[in-house]
Amino acid sequence: MPSTRTHDLKETKGRARSSIGRRRTDAMSREDQRIRVAWFYYIEGLTQNEVAKRVGLSRPLVNQILATCRAEGLIQIRLDSDISSCTQLAAQLIDKYDLLDAVVTPAPARPENLARTIGLQAGFYLSDQLNHDLQIAIGWGETLWQSLKGVERQNLRNSSVVSMLGGLTRYAEISAYETATRLADMLSAHCYYMAAPVYTDDARTRELFVQQFMLQEVFSRVRAADIALCSVGQMDAQATLRRLELVGDDDLADLKAHRAVGDLLGHYLDADGNVIDCDLNSRVVAAHPADLRNIKRVVLASGGHAKTAVMIAALRARYANVLITDEETAELMRQA
Repeated sequence: MPSTRTHDLKETKGRARSSIGRRRTDAMSREDQRIRVAWFYYIEGLTQNEVAKRVGLSRPLVNQILATCRAEGLIQIRLDSDISSCTQLAAQLIDKYDLLDAVVTPAPARPENLARTIGLQAGFYLSDQLNHDLQIAIGWGETLWQSLKGVERQNLRNSSVVSMLGGLTRYAEISAYETATRLADMLSAHCYYMAAPVYTDDARTRELFVQQFMLQEVFSRVRAADIALCSVGQMDAQATLRRLELVGDDDLADLKAHRAVGDLLGHYLDADGNVIDCDLNSRVVAAHPADLRNIKRVVLASGGHAKTAVMIAALRARYANVLITDEETAELMRQA
């Protein structure tokens, strides 16, 4: 699984980092070419024929490059390299959104691999931050579930994982409960959950839940976290909350009337990152996005054209200060 070296492009705010970006073959350095071939073959699972078409090389040359990578030790647990185009994009995003750090990954050859690609990099990033006496807050969704594949198993002392959202009424791997449980198990850490549904039937029921002592403790642990890992949801039919039938047609119509651009921790935001005043937001059991501002390092791991608006909104409102995304989304955010 790949990661990247870092270049200290920014001394005060952080390090702009990248993975394998997509560029024209004739503009590639030899190292760029090798890393891209290794990425597409080992991470995205493309065949050698598919890789050859992707980077504009012959299949025998792709085979030769992979053999060289193995022989020289380039293929280990992570790919140890940098791609300048993605590094530059990351540096520009750090400047534009006043971030601590940014990581730009490649736009995957297969769109369905986007969550996996970004998730892996989020897992690598989290692994680099791990230490004893660490309190981690985590959200949910496909990208964060995929991030677990990039997390290095460790035995952390006096550490905990806390879920930032309520749960589902049926099993799903991407649920807040499953994600937090799996991460805590990987780190030998204590785990804390929001023992409530992510959306209640009405605002009054929500208040009854959140006033419970056990949930107040969870909210306090979120605010006291050292690092948080979150993602955002889009507004179309592919949104996780829509697919899980937690947001219905009437809810969606109400959200659009309020000009929502997507959700962060189940709270729907407008283009400036304000939590909108709507029925759904009055029923959500989750940490408030504003609570994230109290956390030293908040990682937003998301990507895709449909999520660009809500990602920008979250950064404008300073809910996150570390961004992990793909090259195409990074370019859209740079141009916004």
